[in-house]
Amino acid sequence: MKFDLIDLLKVKNSLLDIVNTTYVLPGIKNVLLKDLINEEKIVYQENRYKTPEQIAEKIKEKGPKKKKIIVKNEQYYRDPDIISYAKKRANGVCECCGQEAPFLKDDGAPFLETHHLKALSEGGEDSIENVCAVCPNCHRKLHYSSHREELTKEVRDYIANIYN
Repeated sequence: MKFDLIDLLKVKNSLLDIVNTTYVLPGIKNVLLKDLINEEKIVYQENRYKTPEQIAEKIKEKGPKKKKIIVKNEQYYRDPDIISYAKKRANGVCECCGQEAPFLKDDGAPFLETHHLKALSEGGEDSIENVCAVCPNCHRKLHYSSHREELTKEVRDYIANIYN
């Protein structure tokens, strides 16, 4: 009997249903939740070379689903004054690409996101020197692009020049 990745994901999802309705050792539940988080990456790789029609057929075979999951995570505190400072410092201009914010929010403020140049989870500080205000596209580039290290260095140098 041949099992492919989809079969394994179905088994995992069935196990998650059991986990959410019964008591299971916390370690097992954490492993399953990590797998669930990685499911998107796994499916992305599996679909990478398929046509949209092939993916649509797979979706059709699975049928519509609406599934709730409970996710518990820990998050580092981010000082709202540092967020405000970074956005004021940027003055409506992305500190990565130099373009104006893509739109104004309801309150008239430019929409920029804050990004820690060295992640808090990696020992970075929640400080004005470690935070930049960037447009949504650059924020994604800083997290996911193939040249994110070089881009982060450029923004870090830009921020450092402000304080030198």
